[in-house]
Amino acid sequence: IGGFGWSGRRLGAVQLSVMLLGVIVAAIMGTKLGPVLQPFIIEAAKGNPLVIWVVPHLAVFLLVYVGFLTLAALVHFKVMMYYKYKVPDDWRVLWERMNASVGIALGVVTGVAHFIVYGMIVYSLGYWTIQLESSGRNPRLIRVLNPARASLHSSGFEKLIAAFDPAPDNFYHAADAA
Repeated sequence: IGGFGWSGRRLGAVQLSVMLLGVIVAAIMGTKLGPVLQPFIIEAAKGNPLVIWVVPHLAVFLLVYVGFLTLAALVHFKVMMYYKYKVPDDWRVLWERMNASVGIALGVVTGVAHFIVYGMIVYSLGYWTIQLESSGRNPRLIRVLNPARASLHSSGFEKLIAAFDPAPDNFYHAADAA
């Protein structure tokens, strides 16, 4: 979250506001359009229910978010060019200061939004990996997600993330059955 605050100062309020809108829209679109793509993933997943559930949602999220990142750079460029060539220098300097200062606050808010989105991934996938953990050799996914899921639980953020969790009950019932 602190890194997003720092980048907010560097990138500015204009770019961070579009990025914040992008992460919110991408998360909503990922949960709504992910099930539409699931029939296309079933053949490639070879029956792996975890892949069938995660890949469509993640693909939609990434496509929408990359589109918003591109839009953020374009909007920032247009605003920067306006203040560079159409506005007196004293106004431009004031704009740049305000853009950087407000960018810090928007960066922190964007960092929180990213934390919630990544927390939803760790929360739902971590439920599966905890169920599938064995005492022998575990794949890297299990070695990474289980401590992250345990950290969510021990820090109390699990309750916050659970409030935003879009996974249906069948997702967790399948993990219990596996």
